[in-house]
Amino acid sequence: MKLLVAVDGSEHAAKAVEAAGRLAAASNAHVVVVHQRSDGVADHGPTLPSDEGSESAQAIVDVAVMALRAAGAASATGRVVRGLKGEEAQAIMDVARDEEADIVVVGPRGLGRLAGLLVGSVTDRLVQLSDRPVLVVR
Repeated sequence: MKLLVAVDGSEHAAKAVEAAGRLAAASNAHVVVVHQRSDGVADHGPTLPSDEGSESAQAIVDVAVMALRAAGAASATGRVVRGLKGEEAQAIMDVARDEEADIVVVGPRGLGRLAGLLVGSVTDRLVQLSDRPVLVVR
């Protein structure tokens, strides 16, 4: 079994990592951690230089991988993907398909409550797009 857990550094994502760790330990599943580093806003807005934010994005992934291993996951790896703000759900699904993940694990919301209200919840959009089970951890 392979799990994919999406992280953004929020408390909600930490709970998703915790749950994925427990599930992985119980089922001997491999876990892939994914974080999308946004390079601008979909359809408009500025683009960030390619190196801006890359260290903090990798740190978010590294912390999640360490937490998964500490929780008893047999194996865990991480990926930082680049994409446009507002297209996080599609990026997560692209990685889930690429990694052939059996289950996607996410928190109910990430960073930025106002942005979530304006453009919709990444989690809600992910559930709509997904062709595999999505576990939303509260």
